Amino acid sequence: MHDFLARPGRRLAEDPAVALVVDSCDLATGQVLSVTCRGTAEVAPLDRARAVRKLTGHLRPEETWPVRFSASPADPAARLVRCVPERPPVVRDLSW
Repeated sequence: MHDFLARPGRRLAEDPAVALVVDSCDLATGQVLSVTCRGTAEVAPLDRARAVRKLTGHLRPEETWPVRFSASPADPAARLVRCVPERPPVVRDLSW
C-alpha cells in the first residue's frame, strides 16, 4: 500500500476524532448549504460491492470510470474510513 494511503490509518489510530464538512455553493443564486458532522473514525476494509454501488450512482457505469476510481475497489488493500457521529449532523443555510 502506498504511504499516502496508509498515513490516514496511522493518524486515525493515534486520534480517531474527526469532523466532516460538506458544502454546496451556487454562485448564481447565492445559496450556500453546509453539513457538519463530528464523531469517531473507523478504518475498515473496503466493501467492493458497496463501493461500486456508490460510485455508479455518481459516475455512472463502471466501465466509464477514470482509472483512479476503478483501481481502488479492485485493490484488496483498499480501506474505507467511516465516521460514527456523536450526534445528528448539523445543517446550516449560509446563503446570502
